[in-house]
Amino acid sequence: MKLTQLDPEALLESLQAGVVVHGADTKILYANRKALELMRLTQAQVLGADALDPKWKFLDKYEHEMPLEGYPVYRVLKTGRPIENLEVGVVDGSQSHITWVLCNGYPEFDNSGQLVHIVISFIDITYQKKEIPFQDIVELASDAIVVTEAKSIVEDGPKFVYVNKAFTELTGFTPEDVIGKTPRIMQGPDTSLEAREHIRVALEKKQPVREQLVNYGKDGRRYWLDMNISPLLNDFGEVSYFVAVERDVTEQKNQEAKLKDLSERDSLTGLLNRRGFLEAAQASLCAAQRSKTVVSMVLIDIDYFKQINDRFGHKAGDLALICLGKKLSESFRRSDLVGRLGGEEFGVLLFDTELEAACKLLEQLRLEIAECTLMKGSSCETEFAGSGLSVANLDEVVRNLKLTVSIGVVQSPARDLGAAQSDQSFEEQVAILIDQADQAMYLAKREGRNRVCVKS
Repeated sequence: MKLTQLDPEALLESLQAGVVVHGADTKILYANRKALELMRLTQAQVLGADALDPKWKFLDKYEHEMPLEGYPVYRVLKTGRPIENLEVGVVDGSQSHITWVLCNGYPEFDNSGQLVHIVISFIDITYQKKEIPFQDIVELASDAIVVTEAKSIVEDGPKFVYVNKAFTELTGFTPEDVIGKTPRIMQGPDTSLEAREHIRVALEKKQPVREQLVNYGKDGRRYWLDMNISPLLNDFGEVSYFVAVERDVTEQKNQEAKLKDLSERDSLTGLLNRRGFLEAAQASLCAAQRSKTVVSMVLIDIDYFKQINDRFGHKAGDLALICLGKKLSESFRRSDLVGRLGGEEFGVLLFDTELEAACKLLEQLRLEIAECTLMKGSSCETEFAGSGLSVANLDEVVRNLKLTVSIGVVQSPARDLGAAQSDQSFEEQVAILIDQADQAMYLAKREGRNRVCVKS
């Protein structure tokens, strides 16, 4: 039997692959039975019709509606070259499910090189798409996964189009709560503006980005997220969506904060230690120079501290340091810094405070310390009671332990941030202020102790 004896149309109609033949103007000249079945169209719709049902459409592999120029026939028409294994979804208004097909196409030219036909073939791969249920996997993932649109990157962020079950378990927000809304609904006072801006810039540039930031659940619970955002591309290389994989790292962040606090806090008084004080002072100085205000650096040293240890014992000396630390904490604002720099020496940085105001405040503090028994009637008396000292010794300490302090103070120059950076680093500036306050404090000791001196 010769192949020329076969009926081509009968052969095409018997194929389990869809075949569509377009003219050079893209009009459909022929579609076999399987093609009509896969495309969910009738011959009346495709042959000689002016327009298809508006509810009928092709989807890309991300289930995003494909623009007309993405249709297989237009791809071949545009390039004049074949296409191979293009994954396309087909939907219409009559059914909710997607039929997935693998498309191949090639152009046919006449002897003069003019395009005469475009042949597109379709193979049903819907069953293959179901072999690996990606959406089920995403739904069962332990990390929160969200998908947002890629368009309209405004200040509030792109709108949610999908969230998985882990997202709801983490945040308390259901898909109905967030679909169509932006990430702003989960942000609050502790959400870093810097982190948000870093993410916004990356999304505008269609680039991947990773950031850690604070978000808030539906019930107001505060939590830390490690967020890894990536763009999803369609077949044209355009960003169609952003997908974010979000992991709750609150416990890790809390542990880091505890370790940081331990490294920056004095174990005896609970105040900042020298390292913590210096780092915080640099940040305060930076903030002061941004706002073009001044700070006052203060050093406070207990007079004759060795005599306290010799008379009452080292335990009493430790408790005297604790009580003085509490007194200092209660005497200054939350915006001020108080730290134990070592031994019986304490540091204070008064934010946005002129030298005259600082001296007035410090003189009042010096008088209060000198004119009272530090332990009597304070919360430190309770700590003495559980200290292990004998009752007789405890009574003696409470009755007789008085302190005086020598205080040195210096004011920082009011410079803007640019000028500060051109001179010294903030670390160097803080070191200079501490050295000058130290000189003023030793001047107070040389002049008789129990006084406030200013570095001129």
